[in-house]
Amino acid sequence: MEVFRNNEWINATPANNERVREQASSGAIVEYTYIDRSISSELIIQLSNITVTSPNAQLIGNIWWLPKDEPFTITANAEGLPDGGLMVMVERVINATQPVDDIRFVANIKEGIVTMQGKFEQSGNYIITAKRLNAGLERIEAPFRLAFDTLEFDAYVSA
Repeated sequence: MEVFRNNEWINATPANNERVREQASSGAIVEYTYIDRSISSELIIQLSNITVTSPNAQLIGNIWWLPKDEPFTITANAEGLPDGGLMVMVERVINATQPVDDIRFVANIKEGIVTMQGKFEQSGNYIITAKRLNAGLERIEAPFRLAFDTLEFDAYVSA
């Protein structure tokens, strides 16, 4: 098991809430946030290898540009997340931070892979944040929380 400290991976015993990685039985390298169960009973699932696919999607900086009304698929590894469904709140925002509306998508979880399909029917700036999803998970008293970097989209009117 390796721990991410001081911007590098080292062999060490992890402390609570540290990023760790290890090799799964399948051979895949799995990254997650270590939770010391003697401190917290809440499981934090690290989403990794997040991909966005769509015929015209482009990653510009940290923002996914895609035409409005174009179907897209988001996939991520979520080792330890039980099979089932997950309601994903995608917030329409102003200035990449101020929510003005949201859209709900259902993500499917199977064998540690999360898959969400959708399209933005209105042009604008959209974000998916761990903070918003975790607020929903807390509200329904789910036994886990998610950790991932914010996903940002600009849905535009194509010429």
